[in-house]
Amino acid sequence: MDKRIAIPAGLAIMVALAVIGVMSIIGFTATNTAEASITNISQGLTGNADLGKLAEPFASPIAAATTLVTGTTTFVATPNKPGSASSYTVTFQPLVALTAGTDTIILHFDKDFQFPTTLDRTQITISSTTVTGASSYTTGASDTVNPQTVTVDLIGTENNEPQVTLTVPDMTVGDTANISAGAQSIGVGATVTVKIQQAAGVKNPTEGGSFSFFVSTSQETTEVAPGTAFSVSRIVEMSAANGPRGEDLTLVALGFKNATTVTFWRDADGDGTRDALEIDLCNAVASGADIATCTYSVSNPPFLSLTGTDCVLAGGISACNYINAVDGRNNRVNSSAAALTQAMLDRQTFDLRGSVTASPAKGNPGDTITFQLKDFPASVDVTTKTLGGVALTTVPATVTTDAQGEISFTAVIPNDVASGVQSVAMASSASGTRRTSMTIGAADLLVTPASVVPNQRVSIIGSGFTDGGSATVSTITIGGETVHTSKINDGSTITIDAGGSWSASIEIPVTTATSVEGPRELKVSDSGGRDGTTTLIFPKREIIINPEEGRVSTNVTVTGKGFPAKNNDGESITVTVTYDAGTAGGTITSSATADAGGNFQVTVQVPSGASIPSTNTVKATFDLFTANSTAGTTSATDSITTVTHRVPRAVVNVDKLSGAPGTLVNLEAIGFKRFTPVTTLKVGTINVTPSPSPATDANGGASFEFLIPGVDTGVQTIELNVGGTTASIGFTVTDSTGVGDGVVTPIADALAPLFDGNTLDRAFFFNNVTKEWQFHINDDAFSGANDLDDVASGQPIWIKVTESTSVELNGQTFDLTCVNAGTPEEDCWNLIVFP
Repeated sequence: MDKRIAIPAGLAIMVALAVIGVMSIIGFTATNTAEASITNISQGLTGNADLGKLAEPFASPIAAATTLVTGTTTFVATPNKPGSASSYTVTFQPLVALTAGTDTIILHFDKDFQFPTTLDRTQITISSTTVTGASSYTTGASDTVNPQTVTVDLIGTENNEPQVTLTVPDMTVGDTANISAGAQSIGVGATVTVKIQQAAGVKNPTEGGSFSFFVSTSQETTEVAPGTAFSVSRIVEMSAANGPRGEDLTLVALGFKNATTVTFWRDADGDGTRDALEIDLCNAVASGADIATCTYSVSNPPFLSLTGTDCVLAGGISACNYINAVDGRNNRVNSSAAALTQAMLDRQTFDLRGSVTASPAKGNPGDTITFQLKDFPASVDVTTKTLGGVALTTVPATVTTDAQGEISFTAVIPNDVASGVQSVAMASSASGTRRTSMTIGAADLLVTPASVVPNQRVSIIGSGFTDGGSATVSTITIGGETVHTSKINDGSTITIDAGGSWSASIEIPVTTATSVEGPRELKVSDSGGRDGTTTLIFPKREIIINPEEGRVSTNVTVTGKGFPAKNNDGESITVTVTYDAGTAGGTITSSATADAGGNFQVTVQVPSGASIPSTNTVKATFDLFTANSTAGTTSATDSITTVTHRVPRAVVNVDKLSGAPGTLVNLEAIGFKRFTPVTTLKVGTINVTPSPSPATDANGGASFEFLIPGVDTGVQTIELNVGGTTASIGFTVTDSTGVGDGVVTPIADALAPLFDGNTLDRAFFFNNVTKEWQFHINDDAFSGANDLDDVASGQPIWIKVTESTSVELNGQTFDLTCVNAGTPEEDCWNLIVFP
């Protein structure tokens, strides 16, 4: 590393006088003016500058051979960690003023410093305790300002030593009052502080040791070093400051000689010497960046519990967990006890925390567990002993660590420790709390069957409960509801045997918790405080009706699933099945009893008063009982399960759909109210009800004949009203000459060419008497809704096609067209009279 020697001030002056004398003899005349650069000096100035004043020469510099940097020169790097980015603070005292915009400050660093090729001037600041250039600032301190310019050069014999040159700026900011006097310069004998910020990107040498640094100015050639040599500390960093035995600890040595082996050891007395009884931890070869890294599994020895027994720097440590390192050139963090500092101890002392183990690591309440404590303080009482927050009471009265800080003891898992992963906590007055974890199992329950319905009897086998033969089952809950003792084991007490096992039966209560589909927790608690849980599955409760559609007064079969079962004692819950046709239609009710699996089947009749057509409700209802009560205590609510049932519309069929007045027509009525006389039968507006009025039979049907009256030709409506329910059908009336024979054709045949060509979208017929539309939509989804089943000769129908087409229907050709095809305004409707 490069070292420079400062020339003493007295000798420098003598040399300077000699040079001046020689120069005088040979007639040399020194230039004593310095032209200020307007461009440079004016940077950063504000206000109305007097450029004439700025251009005037400044005071002459002292001859270059004179030593100008005197007083205290310092250099501080923060931090001084090897290879880290740092901020550098330099102070020095020039003997002459340093002119703003002209003079420079030169910082010369050792080759091991790492500098970027350029430095941002805003990351560097300069301040001076004295400025010159205007009377009001002669004795005042400067502002903290950035250098006017910054350059970085590499010099030396190998061109590898960074030299930073800073041009002195105007040392004040906003000097509007004295701007005419020119820029403010660094005063004579001032203390100048230059700071390179950490963000500038400069880095310390990667290897520890002492390094040269010099400062000079443009007013001299002599470089002056700080009074104290700058050094980079070698350090050891740890991945963790503390931890238990067995934990991997990564050690990193910074600042050690590259390509040599670095050995880490516990330097118990901190003297920097690897004593015979001090154990090496691990070693590694330092990289090109002077860094060595290795991993050590913490053990005891060499570490002692906590930080050791003697780690007080003031008294000279003797048994501390202090980690030192040495490389192949015998470089160490500290090479002697005297060189050890508190910062080194704070950074490189490992705190060995106590550890707790439990064997086995899994158990049930009542099991005996061995607990082992290691690396606790020696000969101390363990005052805290808990598992899952519950105190371990079945342990020796006093648990005290031995001289090595270890102790083993056994304890029984308390009954009230919750199941799952629980924390084991041990602590003494000097150790702090140390933890491990255990998995605590719950008592086991086996329920048969696991899928249940209310009122069903199930078998339960329990194991892992409080042993000893004196405990009993105290409570059983389902979904949080307590089961009454009368439903548990036929009311008898369940005694747990010496091994913690028992068996019993339970009747599932019919309550709110058991009447909803889904899983429910079954929890059993015994008198010893031990719990066991399992899950019961309650299936979906539903009712199914067959058929889903039926006429009034017909029977519907109702099948129920998941309802309260008949248990082994023959006890059952009555299920009421109701067909509800509304206020006007009335209700019909039937009762059912489910079997042992919760299933039933019952028949209920569609009320005769149900509207035709209509959609009605079928519901199955049973009482819910109060939780934790005897069988006879019902709650204020019922469980209700519903499904819908449809009553179809009434239908009128005739044996012919056209004919002249006087034609005899046979009518068949289907789906009307049973045993009800015909109210009216009309053709168009003419009442043709037979006398006496025919009546429907037990199935709501009727069949009779009537004559077509003298009405206008064309389509007329035959309308039948039975007890307020109506149904109708179209009839084409022809003239008496026989023109238009009124032949009725099924729509599939009448419009067959349109069906075959797949050009029929839909067909509509408007009944002018009933003011209702009948339709046939050519889509399978409407197959059950279409009611235009036949087409008669002379019947006007609207036909919508998918595209323009020419078609022959019943011997007559029709052109069915679309307008504005393919646009939102497309219209493909056509009105024809079927021939």
